[in-house]
Amino acid sequence: MAIRRRFKASYYNLRVASGATTLLFNGITGGLLRLTKGMERDLAPLLGSERARKAGTGYADWDPPRFTRQDLPAGIARRFDEFIDSGIFVPDVCDEREDLRRSYIANRSNAPFFVTITTTLDCNMRCYYCYQKEGELESMSPDMCDAIAAWTKAKIEKENHSRLYVDWYGGEPMLNQAVIDRYSDAMISFCGERHIAYKASMICNGTAWPPDPVKFVERNRLHSIQFSLDGPRQHHDKRRGLIDAKGGAGRTASFDTVMSTIDALIGRTKIYLRINVDPWIGRDCLDVIDACAARGWLDPDTRFYPYVAIINAMTEHCGFIAKAKRFEEFNEEFHGIQQEFYERLRRYRDEKSFEVVQYYPNRVMINCSAVSNNAVVFGPNGRMYKCGLDVGDQHRAHAALNLDGSMGPEPDAKARMLPPDRWDRYDPFTHARCKECQYLPVCMGGCPKAQIDRDEAQIRMQSEFWEKNFDRIIREYFAAAGGH
Repeated sequence: MAIRRRFKASYYNLRVASGATTLLFNGITGGLLRLTKGMERDLAPLLGSERARKAGTGYADWDPPRFTRQDLPAGIARRFDEFIDSGIFVPDVCDEREDLRRSYIANRSNAPFFVTITTTLDCNMRCYYCYQKEGELESMSPDMCDAIAAWTKAKIEKENHSRLYVDWYGGEPMLNQAVIDRYSDAMISFCGERHIAYKASMICNGTAWPPDPVKFVERNRLHSIQFSLDGPRQHHDKRRGLIDAKGGAGRTASFDTVMSTIDALIGRTKIYLRINVDPWIGRDCLDVIDACAARGWLDPDTRFYPYVAIINAMTEHCGFIAKAKRFEEFNEEFHGIQQEFYERLRRYRDEKSFEVVQYYPNRVMINCSAVSNNAVVFGPNGRMYKCGLDVGDQHRAHAALNLDGSMGPEPDAKARMLPPDRWDRYDPFTHARCKECQYLPVCMGGCPKAQIDRDEAQIRMQSEFWEKNFDRIIREYFAAAGGH
């Protein structure tokens, strides 16, 4: 006698109302189904209780009905394989959270080789919210650059990596272009000879580029670049003026410089524009969208992705932001601004384009390279970190690369370096709220540093993003795909 398999609804299903239509989303697969009225009626008894949008509660109490195929209405039975493939239903013995945990551990081990290089801690701006301490102006030497290249080659050969991802970081990385050219030349040649995929990216402020930005991008294989603005010109130039070479008080406007750099590169590489928002910029950030549209950056095939981001306390050095009441009050306002931002973006972007919004809630395989087993961040002096936000805070380094290629702290190092296993121990499945959360597959706890540092305010903000924006994102993607 054949054994009848029993099934249950996935804990990570979420139903979203979109006008007269109900959309059914699954966080494990990213599947999104449009339900007819009849299908919605037939599915309702099988899906379990309707999920609240509150993050961080529910898994321990999840007990949906169990059923076999033979129990299903005819219409649901005909499409049951589709529901299985979409993750809507799973075997009743399935522990979805445990499966997620095992997959997450495996992905940390199998992640690509990712090397972040901080060319300098110096910057030609002095933003009030900068997380670097003033006075830390160290730049990477050619010799240290060569040592890092030699270390990278040895690592590739020892561990047989098939891909190398390089991220250029600072300070302002373009203040030390010689290091970028030097390392890129060495590694592109090395990878090409061994048929290893090479891809690079950069985070920069857009003001220190050479006369021919396109040639720089091409020879250094920059696949993507993130630029940033502090809102429109009237805010940006007031806050982010370029300092003179001696770091004096005199500053020159930088907004037009950033815009000109992007103009030169638009369509030649993938560009992310981070538009910083705080209580003083507020809704004025929306004007940046119109400025981008006027320059043709929102036309098809530009590979240009603007988004808004709230200014917050990234490290202890700018921790005053987290303590300021005005910033705390602004967090709620920002959610509304974010929604308005994407609504305005839709005026210029093709309705059928999935670029209408910045993020579709796909499953996160690994939430940050910092928790990967195959990633490292180099400071200008060869100190090795897991997180870019730790660079310069030398006691957070876990090792150091010396000029002679040896490993370990320099003999005169006074900083007590923290062990790297604090990142290895990071586990969102042990966090009291994250392990219960219906958004866990698409978030994985958000920023690992926030959890490691026990920054509950930052963790709460990450939860609130999904609570307040999930339904809107799903509706907009459905509309962008031609849904009604």
